[in-house]
Amino acid sequence: MKSKKILSALILSTIIFTSKANAIDIDAQTNDLKKVWTIKFNKELNYNDLINDNITITDNDGNKVSTKIILKEGDTLNILPPEEGYKDGQVYKLNINENVESKNLKGIKSPKDFTFKVDTTTKSFNNGSYKYKDLIEKTLEDGCNYILNKGIDTDWEIIALVKNNKDIKNEYLETIREKINDDQLIQPTDYQRTVMTLSALNESPLNFENINFIEKICNNEDTISQGSNAVIFALTALDTKNYSIPENSYFTRESLVDTLLKMKTDDGGWDFAGVKADPDMTGMAITALSNYKDDAKVKNSIDNAIKLLSNMQNENGTMSSFKIENSESISQTIIGLCANGIDPTSKEFTKGGKNLIDALLTFKTSENGFSHIHNGRANEKATEQALLALESYRELKNGRNHIYKF
Repeated sequence: MKSKKILSALILSTIIFTSKANAIDIDAQTNDLKKVWTIKFNKELNYNDLINDNITITDNDGNKVSTKIILKEGDTLNILPPEEGYKDGQVYKLNINENVESKNLKGIKSPKDFTFKVDTTTKSFNNGSYKYKDLIEKTLEDGCNYILNKGIDTDWEIIALVKNNKDIKNEYLETIREKINDDQLIQPTDYQRTVMTLSALNESPLNFENINFIEKICNNEDTISQGSNAVIFALTALDTKNYSIPENSYFTRESLVDTLLKMKTDDGGWDFAGVKADPDMTGMAITALSNYKDDAKVKNSIDNAIKLLSNMQNENGTMSSFKIENSESISQTIIGLCANGIDPTSKEFTKGGKNLIDALLTFKTSENGFSHIHNGRANEKATEQALLALESYRELKNGRNHIYKF
């Protein structure tokens, strides 16, 4: 019987039910102590009270870890971490035994073990393949070369290059120094981007050129007047390396979250003007809020925004802003979804047989960059955002959700 490859939202393993089914061996590493593993099957499961006995996680010593398994959909399981989280540096084994069955009682051919390591000091990886892997890898490499060949112009390009392991640190640090010396850092978002860039380059924003950029973010009273964009990236910048808020600051994380929630549009998304939801700003907002989902009102806002984004998707899989199909709207939607563990190729984001990844790739140009609109020439904003979106998707498949975590 022909095998069918089916992928999980956070790919851990692909499991196929045939008359007797095989599971594909995958070893993975995550830097998330609260990692939620997802396994998707190609048929609906026979889900019952014994599932926690049939799918288990054990530690190095063979002790069973207290996890909880929930049925996300008929064919998809989420394995929740222990309440205290996994132990840093520990290697775990996930076992799927032969008693796991589909609804029509067809089982796995043989018990399946695979290991994963939890290490907060290293980058996550997953040795598993997924549908777009080769294409994504090539497109990212082509896009990085496009940027390097034309010359680096923006902070966002730097972040995209760093995420793709390009060594450009010393060159761009001098560019940041020049911006500081030439008084080019004016708006709140200028300081926020600089924090994100310094974090990406593994430089401390707490004292760069004798400036505490974290203090600049937390005490800039012009943040709200610059609009939701500045509130979004204040949160995002602070969370790049979980920077502490200075005492007696004008803003705290809590006040920024509350402010951003109050900036929602009436239809449940975000827009620069705060009138009607725009996919770009909505994607950026749920990216920033993704670190605060323990708060029920935040989670509810994110869930509603994700449904809104799905409804906003065009019938050809693209996204539009001001009624114009464009790559940036697709890119920001992908980044926002991935930050919240949502696969942009899922059925909720597939319209007319095309998902968001399919749609974004139609904007790739012959120069190996990305265009703003179809059949346009490559430009830096479209390219940098597309690369960040594709890298977000790659990281999602590698077990890491947030592109702006360094």
